[in-house]
Amino acid sequence: MKSKRNMIIAFLLCATLIVGVGYAAVAEQLTVDGSASYHTSSITGLDGVIHFTGNTMIVNAEHNAVADNGALIINVTAGTQAATIDANFTNTNITAFHSNSQYLAGIIFEIEIDNSGDGVVDDLQLVFDEIAISGEVGIGQPFGLSSAIKDGNTNAAQVLEGITVAAGETKIVYLHVQLSMLESIVTNNNTDVADTAFKVVLPIEKVEA
Repeated sequence: MKSKRNMIIAFLLCATLIVGVGYAAVAEQLTVDGSASYHTSSITGLDGVIHFTGNTMIVNAEHNAVADNGALIINVTAGTQAATIDANFTNTNITAFHSNSQYLAGIIFEIEIDNSGDGVVDDLQLVFDEIAISGEVGIGQPFGLSSAIKDGNTNAAQVLEGITVAAGETKIVYLHVQLSMLESIVTNNNTDVADTAFKVVLPIEKVEA
């Protein structure tokens, strides 16, 4: 490992849990960053119902919590649907995520589904559609990415395809995002890895009675 390897990733989680992209910092830059969306009435009805609690966890390949070592910085506020991760891996801090012939860094976001609002009398049934991942991540790329929505924050937690929240109740689910990188990228290269952007989209649909 002759030099540090850097990666800065940012993402935006919208009402349908859309994770956006991040850009490399340069000495001088002009940036325009934003999003636009359209929702049917059933999806708009979920505004404020699904949101981050603000609780997060960083784990390694064995799903053990990793103390803050500067590799991953998470910015998320309770009650919102936007979160940011800045990942800046170096040949020092990345060792905490080593596993066999690769590095695996997991970020877990706690999400609340609140069906306890005033006047709520019906159960809320949601379907989590297949997560779509795009960007410069995947086979043959420096970084790989996987994601799932689960009923817990452990490695053995069940992947969810849907959930029902009774009237007057709240439930917690967890968005798992895992970044991976081959060990050979660190050991065989003598230049920094270019900044990489990605997008994770988790569509959530409300099932109408």
